[in-house]
Amino acid sequence: MPRDRPDILLFVTDDHAPWALGCYGNSEVSSPMLDRLAGEGALCANAFTPCPVCSPARASLMTGRTNSQVGIHDWIFQNDPRYEHYDWLADEITLPELLGREGYRCGLSGKWHLGETYKTPRGFAWYFGQPGAPGAHRGNYTYVHDDRPLALRGGHTELITAHALDFLRRVPDDAPFFLVVGYVATHSPYTGQDPDLVARYDRATFRDIPAYHPHPWHKNESFPQGDAYAPEDIAIRHKNYYAAVTDIDR
Repeated sequence: MPRDRPDILLFVTDDHAPWALGCYGNSEVSSPMLDRLAGEGALCANAFTPCPVCSPARASLMTGRTNSQVGIHDWIFQNDPRYEHYDWLADEITLPELLGREGYRCGLSGKWHLGETYKTPRGFAWYFGQPGAPGAHRGNYTYVHDDRPLALRGGHTELITAHALDFLRRVPDDAPFFLVVGYVATHSPYTGQDPDLVARYDRATFRDIPAYHPHPWHKNESFPQGDAYAPEDIAIRHKNYYAAVTDIDR
């Protein structure tokens, strides 16, 4: 039966620069599916984030308000209960709440990073996420699925995708859905990606990565290149970063 309300599928990648996609001119990274979406739909050539940091940008996306209005100005330290055990959007009306009022089935698979990640965020009827900080990209994890702990092993990208697909299989045909797929990739650490995907970039030159000049304070794992690392270490991080993009695309 035709419906007058569209289904909405929102992918959110983390710390993913536009120069790390083929549709934005990267000549080496493999991202055919994302490139196809850009080619068949819209490609934003002059778009800006309200804040170049994870939690504030997510808050703006979910509320339509600026960081100053919401009161989140930096990333939320998830390993500290003072910040993690707090609903940072308690005074806000969120996008899933608005869509839920209109009959949408709202789900979230993956990263939330706006507090209380150990339970289903307000407005969502279905939730698969990881409490606390994500850690490595592959390993043993305890996720939360509809407020119950779930022990899993694998890669974040694959696990988040699998549960997003499970949500889609369960949505009634006569109801519109809103699904947020929040990937941990391409965020640091810049190692630990699928070895087969990393190997694809053994001969890459990484010529499309802009030159980076780190501040002395910033010589740490949070940046993919800089003079704090030997050239071979930088190459390993670059290969894993490109592999993370390809994993998401896959």
